[in-house]
Amino acid sequence: MRVCGLLVGLGEVGVGGEEGEPLGVRVRCRALRPPCGLCGGLLWSLGGRVVVLVGLPVFGGPVRLVWRKRRWRCPQRGCGAGSVTGQSCGVAACGEGLTARAGRWATRQAGRGRAVGDVASALGCGWRAVNASVQRWGRALLEAGTSRVSAVTALGLDETLFARRGRYRAKAWPAGIAGAASGQSPGMVPGRTEVPPFLWRHAL
Repeated sequence: MRVCGLLVGLGEVGVGGEEGEPLGVRVRCRALRPPCGLCGGLLWSLGGRVVVLVGLPVFGGPVRLVWRKRRWRCPQRGCGAGSVTGQSCGVAACGEGLTARAGRWATRQAGRGRAVGDVASALGCGWRAVNASVQRWGRALLEAGTSRVSAVTALGLDETLFARRGRYRAKAWPAGIAGAASGQSPGMVPGRTEVPPFLWRHAL
């Protein structure tokens, strides 16, 4: 079990075992019984709900984190708290398909220029799950990196065909913007299909 815990890389969960192909590691959070968010009383257990997350590959094969989330409800009559499901950002963000560790790894890979489809193949999952995780972690990095852009005297623009959307597969052209001298990139803005070029600088 200690070896499985090291593979998962989480100190806040207990590992119950592993099984199957791809390798499924069963975990449960060690968190104590939480208080009610409205009345402050202790919640009652409603059992668990199993969530399967994509983890980092080990031994050359894909891994699935089988997380049994605890569900709780307030026993006090008149309390409108309803039922709640335990969460742990150390394991994965709510609604995420990848573990937090796998999401950070995928974002680093994409940031180095590796195709999202290639990253998804390495994790043994679909493109959409990886792309959603990269967008989530990438957005957090951009919001935190306030010092990544200095004074800009000239802008360079580069459009890329990013996707085809809708029933008629309309082309979506985002534009990357960078300082012509420094190479620092303030970010991406909608391209020719969304905003006229003369308004690009106001979209930052």
